[in-house]
Amino acid sequence: MPGTTQRFTGGTARITGWDEQVALGGAGSPFLHRAANLVQEDLVLMRKDERRGWHLAAASLSFPSSWTLLEKFGRSMEDIHAPVPDFGAGTRNAGLISRMFDNLRPDRSVYRMNWSLQPDGDLYHPLSSHQKGARYTDADIVTQSFIRVERQTLRKLPASGAILFTIRIHLDPVSALKRHPECRGVAEAFARQLQSLNEAQAHYKGIMAVRDRLVAALKSL
Repeated sequence: MPGTTQRFTGGTARITGWDEQVALGGAGSPFLHRAANLVQEDLVLMRKDERRGWHLAAASLSFPSSWTLLEKFGRSMEDIHAPVPDFGAGTRNAGLISRMFDNLRPDRSVYRMNWSLQPDGDLYHPLSSHQKGARYTDADIVTQSFIRVERQTLRKLPASGAILFTIRIHLDPVSALKRHPECRGVAEAFARQLQSLNEAQAHYKGIMAVRDRLVAALKSL
């Protein structure tokens, strides 16, 4: 929650500005569920075992980006990333992620940003790339396009060795660029990034059919 801090004492948390303590445990009250109610991020817990390696063991997911918890739950990291170009089993990127998870220290957290485009302003967006791409119409491409940015963090838990993966969604209409003080520069940079995507990457993001329209519209802003 913006502008708030949390202080933890035993099994409770106190949020700055609140007049009450929030219990994090207790019968019928899973810790992950209570923790997710205290922050805006979705929370995903990754664990490692000999059979699956790093895998999705638990989650509180409200705002998925082109996936569902049902399809990913219990699956290994490599299986989860199988649809992502250059991140499937046996790829260099898959190995790098696994080593990063192994070497992550409890006193260090890491973060990354990930972006996509979608044809509506819905935070809850489990549609696959194919479904998402099919929803673009012949109407003005700028008006119907939204930029979705995920801020993802990773932190290894000191006792269990599991990794807490958090996802915070930021969603803005592409049309907002018209009001940006550096509209031309930002729009042209975004257009170049879209053009730099190879075919597999454009298909994965669900914009292959509309990429040329998007690029032309961004360059005209």
